Amino acid sequence: MTTSRRLTQLSLFVDTSVWSLALRRGGPSSAPQVAALLKAIESGEPIPTTGLVLQELLQGFSGPKAPEQILEPFSALPLLVPDRADHVEAAAL
Repeated sequence: MTTSRRLTQLSLFVDTSVWSLALRRGGPSSAPQVAALLKAIESGEPIPTTGLVLQELLQGFSGPKAPEQILEPFSALPLLVPDRADHVEAAAL
């Protein structure tokens, strides 16, 4: 059984594009998705992520401090490891 199946309730999964908007150098975007993310963080809601999201963020940000600025906060997030069935179900959504 995968981690994603062990979670009883997954209320928020944040896509790479939203994380990118939230982590911009000039400050977070005012997009409603970013506002929802910030509210979830402030309320202590669990925000799981996947290795693919982490990888895309690390590939998309540049500069010598970029990796540590992403890795440090992401180390606190639960990491989901999707299996084949998870990908099939996601494609059906």
